[in-house]
Amino acid sequence: MDEVAAGAEALARGDWGGARAAYERAIEADPGCAEALYRLGCLLRDQGNLDAAEPLFRRALAAEPARADVHADLGLLAWRRGDDDGALPHLERAVAAYPDNLRLAAYLAAALGEMEPARVVLARTLAARRDWDAAELCAVGRELLVEPATYRAWFGAIADHLSGSAPFAARAAAPGPQDAAGLPAPWDAVLAMPEPRRVSACMIVRDEAHNLPRLLASLQGAYDELVVLDTGSTDDTVAIATAAGARVGHFTWIQDFAAARNACLSLASGDWIFMVDGDHELDVRSRRAMRRFLQRPPIQDGALLIFQARVAEHFDGDRAHEQGSYLHVAVYPNDPDVRYQGALHEQIGDRRVPPRPIRVLPIPDLVLHHDGYTAEAVARHDKHARNMGILETELAARPDDPFVHYNLGLQLRAESRYADAIQHLIKAVGLTLKRGGALPPYVREAMILVAEAQLRLGRHEELAGTCEAGLSRYPQDADLLAMAGLARLARRDPLGAIAPLERALEQAGRIATGVSNQDLTGWVTRAALAVATHLAGDAAASQHHTEVLWKTAPDQQGAVSQLLRHSKLATDSPDAVTPILARIGIQVTIQRNPT
Repeated sequence: MDEVAAGAEALARGDWGGARAAYERAIEADPGCAEALYRLGCLLRDQGNLDAAEPLFRRALAAEPARADVHADLGLLAWRRGDDDGALPHLERAVAAYPDNLRLAAYLAAALGEMEPARVVLARTLAARRDWDAAELCAVGRELLVEPATYRAWFGAIADHLSGSAPFAARAAAPGPQDAAGLPAPWDAVLAMPEPRRVSACMIVRDEAHNLPRLLASLQGAYDELVVLDTGSTDDTVAIATAAGARVGHFTWIQDFAAARNACLSLASGDWIFMVDGDHELDVRSRRAMRRFLQRPPIQDGALLIFQARVAEHFDGDRAHEQGSYLHVAVYPNDPDVRYQGALHEQIGDRRVPPRPIRVLPIPDLVLHHDGYTAEAVARHDKHARNMGILETELAARPDDPFVHYNLGLQLRAESRYADAIQHLIKAVGLTLKRGGALPPYVREAMILVAEAQLRLGRHEELAGTCEAGLSRYPQDADLLAMAGLARLARRDPLGAIAPLERALEQAGRIATGVSNQDLTGWVTRAALAVATHLAGDAAASQHHTEVLWKTAPDQQGAVSQLLRHSKLATDSPDAVTPILARIGIQVTIQRNPT
C-alpha cells in the first residue's frame, strides 16, 4: 500500500498522528506529490493550523494547477483570514468546477461583499438544483448571516429562485422574520431562520487621531454599529470618528476608566458589545471568526457569556514582533446590568443582586494588536503620571484591596521601580489568599512579575522561593517554569535548570488565562537551554538549542545578549558563550569592560 493510501486509512481510524506521518513520508519520497501535499494540508487545516496548511496547498497547486479542490481550500483559507481579494480567484475557479456546491458559492458571495454580485452567484447555484435539503440550506444560511450584505443577498437569491417570492424579497430588504404561510418545504424552514445578532464596536478615546484610522480600517465588517465616546480630544479624533459613521458621545474625564466605559455602553444598541481601545488593531484574520462565533444568544442556561480576545503586545511598535500577550475581556452582552468597576484596569461584572453566573471563554482566533505602551505612546499621554495619580486615590480609599495593590505593582514595574513593585505584588497575593475562594488570574501574574523583578535585582534566593511557591499552585505554567530554570542557572545549577526550561518550551502557548511573555517562554528560554546544556557537558543538545535560537530570535544581537546574560548568571564569565556559538560556525569577539 502506498503512503497516501496508508494515511487515508489511518485518518479513517482516527489516528491523526499516523496519517500525518504517512503523508510526510509520501512527500519526502516525492516532494511534488500533489495528493499527499493536499491531504496533509487538509489535516493541518482541520486541526486549526492554517499557517502550516497554506504553503502545502500552494505546493499542491504548483504541481497540479487545475485542481479545483485545492483552489477551493486556498480560497476558504483566504476568506477565513479576511483576505477577500486573495480568496476571489480561487473561489471563482472552485465554483466553476462545482456549480451546485452551495457552500462554496456562499463563501464566494461573502468575498464579493456587495449585495448584487453576491445575489447573482447564489441565485445561479440555487438554480443548479431543485431538490435542496432544508438542513443544508439552513446551515449555509447561518454562515451567511455573519455578513450583513450577504445576509440580504441570500434571501434575495431565494426570492429570485422562487420567482419573486414576496416574503424572501421583504427579508432581503431588511432584517426580521416574515410570514412563511403558503411557502413550500424546505423554503419555509429557511425563512424562519433567526436574523443575525448585532455587534456594537465601542471605544473611549482622547487625542487618538494618529491611531484611529488604522483601528477603524481593521474593524471594517466586524460590527453593525460603531460607538465612540470622546473624553476631551483636542485633535481630529471626533471628526475621524464622525466620518466613519460612528455614534459619537462626549464625556468629561474624571480620572475613572470604569465611569467612562459605562457611559460609552449606554450609547450602544447591539446584542453584543465589542470593546476596543484607540491603540488596538484587530488582526485581519479575526473579523469573520468573531462574527461567526457571536451568532449565539448572549445568555445561556442563565449564565452571562463573556468572551476574551488575545491581546498581542508590541512594546517596540513592530507589529511583526510579538513581545507578550494576555487574554482580555473584549466581548460581552449588551445588558444594562453588565458594567465596569475600578478606576484603572477596570473589570466587567454583573450589578444584579444576586449576580448571575458568568462564563468566561476565549474566542478562537480573536486577536487584538496593541502598541499603547511604546516609549512614544507613554510619553505622548503621560501615562505613568496619569495612572499613578488614579492608583494613589484608589489606595487611599481601599488600602486592603488586593487588586489595587496588584495594579500599583504593575505601574511601579512599568516605571522600573522593581523593589517597590515587589512589595505591592506580594501584598496583592497575600490579601487574596487571606480572603479565600477561587484565585483570580492576577495572582498567577503577580507571582510571575515578582519573579521577574527579583531576577532583575539579582535576588536569586528569593527568586527560587517565588518560583517554587508559584509552581505549587500552577505546576504547568510556562512562564513560571522558565523563571524557575533561570533561577537554577543563577544559583550555578545548570543541570537542574534543564528540566524546567524544557518543560517551559513544551507548555509555551497553552496558557488558559492571564498574561504570557512569548519572548521569555520562547527564544529567551532557548538561549538559557543552550547555556545550561553546554555547561552540563551535552554538546549536541547545546548545538541544537543554539541553532533553533538563531532561527527564532528577533535578531542575532539579541540572541548573543541573552547567551551572555545566562552565561554570566551561570558562570560569572562571558567566555562560556564563545564555544557555544563556535559549534554553529559563528565567531564572536566579546568586548570587555576595561574597568
